[in-house]
Amino acid sequence: MKALKRIATLFACSAMFLAPQTLADDKKPAAAATDAAKAAAAHAMPDEKAMAEAMEKMGKLGPNHELLKGMIGDWDYTMSWWMDPSQPAQTSKGMAKHVSMMEGRYVHSDHQGTMAMPDPANPGKSVEKPFHGAGVTGYDNMKQKFVSVWMDNMSTGLFMTEGTYDAAAKTFTYHGDMDDPMMSGSKVHVRYTIKMTDNDHHDFTWYETRGGQEMKTMEIKYARKK
Repeated sequence: MKALKRIATLFACSAMFLAPQTLADDKKPAAAATDAAKAAAAHAMPDEKAMAEAMEKMGKLGPNHELLKGMIGDWDYTMSWWMDPSQPAQTSKGMAKHVSMMEGRYVHSDHQGTMAMPDPANPGKSVEKPFHGAGVTGYDNMKQKFVSVWMDNMSTGLFMTEGTYDAAAKTFTYHGDMDDPMMSGSKVHVRYTIKMTDNDHHDFTWYETRGGQEMKTMEIKYARKK
């Protein structure tokens, strides 16, 4: 008889401890279902009308795309750059062609010229090398910023920047971080400006920040071909 009472007591105690766990287990599937429903709603496709309106807004041409048209055309340029800011600038000349793309959403630029690069075989001297660069610039309606990507035959990477326009100064200002060729894995912050002097001239100025100090390392002056 005592043995039976002991078994009954143990069973009752076990039930008390197991009951909350059972209830918690019963709630888990419901919570999981709620979470799954929330995730599905977050990733659900919008209705057709809302999607069409969003896409139209994303691809719509506006006044900022119109600003980029000032760069379209054929240009002669003179480039100056400083390997050492304390030394005189090195200079070179070239030609650039800017054309409209995607019904005016982007401007594609193509640069052809030469650059005097340090000659590894003759320290302290330079050698003229052909230069070819290309870029695409546009205005991103979603970011509400100008965007640009650049590539050239002096590297194998893409340099991407984002920028704004100051109407009073008639100047675009872009910012980006480029890989430092002198220090693998390190980045150099770059700021460059494009000042639209008039319909036939604009100036490009490039600044690099090294050691916490910004310095001008390149300048390009463009004149429209007649």
